[in-house]
Amino acid sequence: MNKRHLSLSSDVLALIDPSNPKIVRIFDIISGKASNVNIEHSTEIIEMELNQVEMSSERKMCFIDNNRDMFLTMVHKPEILKISNVVDSF
Repeated sequence: MNKRHLSLSSDVLALIDPSNPKIVRIFDIISGKASNVNIEHSTEIIEMELNQVEMSSERKMCFIDNNRDMFLTMVHKPEILKISNVVDSF
């Protein structure tokens, strides 16, 4: 695990599941409980970041998969959108 596998915002913690890197687990910061929503992708996720907006309803996550493609999704209502091909970093 490294800094690319973990991201923190004011309301959630996102973590790439070490046992299944196709899944990002979301945790509520206040309660410490796992969210009932996980973000699942078809290939291994190698890097991700949460945005830092104030409103949790607008929280988004960007991630890069092992094909180096970049995706964007809402955290609380996941709909994964591909936004770029073959990227080097955020």
